[in-house]
Amino acid sequence: MSDFIQLHRQSKERLLRFAEQREPPSEKAQKWITIGNISICSMTLAGILLLHPFTGRITSIQMAFSAGQEILGMLMSALIFYSYMQDPDSAEEHTRLFATLIATNVAGMFLDECSWIMDGVASLAFLHTLCITALLYINAAIIYQFWLYSAYLMGIEQEKSKRITLALIFFFSVYVALLVVNLFWPIFFSVDSAGVYHRLELYPLMTLSLLIILPPLIYAFAHFDGTKQEKQIAAMFLLMPLMGMVMTLAFSNRAFQYSGVLMSIILAMGSVISGRGKHMAVVRAELDTATKIQESMLPMIFPPFPEREEFEIYASMDPAREVGGDFYDFFMIDDDHLALVIADVSDKGVPAALLMMSAKILINFRARMGGSPAQILAEVNGQLCENNESGMFITVWMGILDVKTGVMTCANAGHEYPAIREDGLFRLLTDVHGLPLGVMPGMKYQDYEIRMKPGDAVFVYTDGVPEANNAEDEQYTLGRMELALNQIQERDPESVLKGVRADVDAFVKGADQFDDLTMLCVAYRGGRSEEA
Repeated sequence: MSDFIQLHRQSKERLLRFAEQREPPSEKAQKWITIGNISICSMTLAGILLLHPFTGRITSIQMAFSAGQEILGMLMSALIFYSYMQDPDSAEEHTRLFATLIATNVAGMFLDECSWIMDGVASLAFLHTLCITALLYINAAIIYQFWLYSAYLMGIEQEKSKRITLALIFFFSVYVALLVVNLFWPIFFSVDSAGVYHRLELYPLMTLSLLIILPPLIYAFAHFDGTKQEKQIAAMFLLMPLMGMVMTLAFSNRAFQYSGVLMSIILAMGSVISGRGKHMAVVRAELDTATKIQESMLPMIFPPFPEREEFEIYASMDPAREVGGDFYDFFMIDDDHLALVIADVSDKGVPAALLMMSAKILINFRARMGGSPAQILAEVNGQLCENNESGMFITVWMGILDVKTGVMTCANAGHEYPAIREDGLFRLLTDVHGLPLGVMPGMKYQDYEIRMKPGDAVFVYTDGVPEANNAEDEQYTLGRMELALNQIQERDPESVLKGVRADVDAFVKGADQFDDLTMLCVAYRGGRSEEA
């Protein structure tokens, strides 16, 4: 039984991950965004401010072009990053990789601008050497981050990606060691006593490091499972940095690789956000349809039976945004018997809404034919199992109250324990659970009785109540719910439900609601014979 409850919760967690993607980024993702934003904006601002005191240093078209290119690239990066922060549908891993790649690329642009400004200033020769060395370190970091980002976007298997990443770490360790050697024995570049930067014969080895990641990227592209358009975009994504590297080698003292990486980022962001936008539009339309189906099926008028004095009933369903999977129902089977149902579908969206609608209609129809809750649930389970290709299931609690005697016959198909108010106090009733509906045909369920006296009540709910989370990721729990039930002064069902909801709200303190909160309460007032 516990395996099915766990499966139920796992199904909900899949939806919660979707729901979380639609909200502002998590605390960890927000940290990456904040760090990236501060880094990119600081370097962009510093790059712009450096132009003022060193304006006189820009004495050639080549220098003006290169410095302007880097400033423009940093401004574009800051704009792209700001736009990214406005996108509410970004996964945490994508946030981390994107923030790191674009911040590293901006650092390369900033250092390249600094090297142009210092070029030819004798007093800054040593600082210029350090700047170029740091710039080449950044080049290695950009290539490494570009690999990680590409592997993520093209879905390379984690184990293969890990092996390639370890190989790259080894290669770049050698790369870094060679740069340290270059500080003492120039083999790749030098800065002479006049502060002028010179590329040496082995310099291409520094820029050709991008070729190291080409074989695994070509492999990833060959196995990329995307549409024709997505493959075209992926090909351009890989070619842009390579084109930048070729142009850097072809034009002396100019660096185009950062612009190439930036163009790749723009392509990737356009593709990812566009594709996600289309997908999210479809999903949101589906969820909106599911919500309308759900709302149309729930009895919403209270009191529902104003002419009946034997009982009082109230129910509520607060959906987690537009993703709803719970339902409740109540109806008179005949003049003396009131049926009560509360249920929770294991999945969400239109398929789950349709299953909910089917289950609700089947239970209602079968109950009017007579029989106990156990018999009703057994037959409905068989009908739901016949064509349940989706693998969804429904936890259900059902009770039938004899309004003349106060005897309620109940059965539980994998649902939460009901809370019973006797002698003025609510207590959880650990009733016998059967399997949820739709899991296995031929299941039998067990009836049990609750003998209600005037003033007694039954409170049932879905797992969104005890599993409501606060900002510290703590759950509300059944214990808090039971305590809240017994602290409510008013005894009518509406006050009971509103009191529990107020206590849940006070506990979560504004944290996101990731599951439906559905509750139903019926209070027994006594049979007519007792009132006469």
